[in-house]
Amino acid sequence: MLLSNDGNASLNVAIRSSDFTLENRFWIYSAPVILTFGICTNILTMVVQSRPRFRGTSTRVYLTMLAVGDLIVIVVGLSPEWLHQLHVISLWDVNIWICRVEMYLFYTSLDFAIWTLMLFSCDRLVAVCFPLKKKTHCTPRRAVIACGLAFMVANLNAYVFWSRGAEYTKVGTLVGNCRYLPRYRFFELSIRPIVVLCAAFIAPFVVIAISNVIIIVRLATARRMRKRCSSSHSGRVAPSARRRSSQTTAMCLSASVAFLVLVLPNIILFMGKRWWSPSASYYLVKAVASQLVYIHHSINFVLYSLSGERFRRELYHLCGRGRPHSVYRSWSSSSTSSKEVILNMYSVYDSASSPLVDAIQKMPRRKPTVERSVRIPETKDTSA
Repeated sequence: MLLSNDGNASLNVAIRSSDFTLENRFWIYSAPVILTFGICTNILTMVVQSRPRFRGTSTRVYLTMLAVGDLIVIVVGLSPEWLHQLHVISLWDVNIWICRVEMYLFYTSLDFAIWTLMLFSCDRLVAVCFPLKKKTHCTPRRAVIACGLAFMVANLNAYVFWSRGAEYTKVGTLVGNCRYLPRYRFFELSIRPIVVLCAAFIAPFVVIAISNVIIIVRLATARRMRKRCSSSHSGRVAPSARRRSSQTTAMCLSASVAFLVLVLPNIILFMGKRWWSPSASYYLVKAVASQLVYIHHSINFVLYSLSGERFRRELYHLCGRGRPHSVYRSWSSSSTSSKEVILNMYSVYDSASSPLVDAIQKMPRRKPTVERSVRIPETKDTSA
């Protein structure tokens, strides 16, 4: 978890309108919206990805695991904070083990979701740039193994079971149940921020940004090839092909920008925590930066799932507004052509590979050859 919960609020506070600061009001009114939207979208992603149409694809594994991680981040991280800001209850002060379990779940799911997003970017890069290797490299089995390794590394956050605990004053008065223990304070304030900066922001952002830039360049190259083929054969590029290519480019750019804009402010605040002086303005900025992180874990549904044509069609079918049909159309022919074989090889993530499919579809078609039988004239047998 990028944020730390001080846990110094009283459990019994009289709720009056004067008790709520600007920070409290910001949490009270915006948190329910983010919480409701995030829960609904992530559950919807898991339901749609469980449909038979998505079985046997690595995309289903990554997007499902991403939705699970995002859902845990929103529920475990946002709900206790909202109750605390409402002056209802501070779960971190109820029991020391509630604090530790909440911290462990939040830290682990947050890192797991970010690393899953990074793995999915690499998977989409392979599917677009190396479509012939997609069937061997981008398999559900490898996706499960990659997500499993990411989850194992994220479980290193179990150190919170030893670094968090009760803190007392010199006279024995309880300060809070969710405090940094003295022997781990240097690690929490000096070493951990650097680890979080490198492992949870710099490395994922570099991988996601580079992968998306390569995908955009590849799509632009495929678009130029498609235009060249269309001009040489007196045709024109289909509007659907241009639309899908533009949607994929917009998705790649928005994903990189969203990760940078929504996560970076919280990282900066977390890195300088030991130097910031607690004040009303600090806690207000902290509230804004925290909710930007929760927004990022809520909009992955829009950035990655809803941008896919196959996902949208299956969602319409789930809502009773249509029936699913094949994303890739084939020619109406009595025999299997070589183009159909190639298109089957390029059946990768729909919004990412469509320019390659469209480029193949624009290849000139040859008329099927009709085999004609040659009739040999019969000769009379004169041997008799």
